[in-house]
Amino acid sequence: MDKNSGTASARVLTAPILAGIHPDMRTLKAGDFLFRKGDRSAGIYFLTSGSVRMQRVTPDGST
Repeated sequence: MDKNSGTASARVLTAPILAGIHPDMRTLKAGDFLFRKGDRSAGIYFLTSGSVRMQRVTPDGST
């Protein structure tokens, strides 16, 4: 984990634009889905550590 990730998280969570919003921290494992195409938005996501891969499957099934 990046030694500055905690500091960055604190800055994001205390940003004036997010005042009054309570964070829902989630931890995902490799291969987990955060959301799928067509899902209704449940909020905004901030990545505090790790990486994300976005993938779209085309009508013919390729990625």
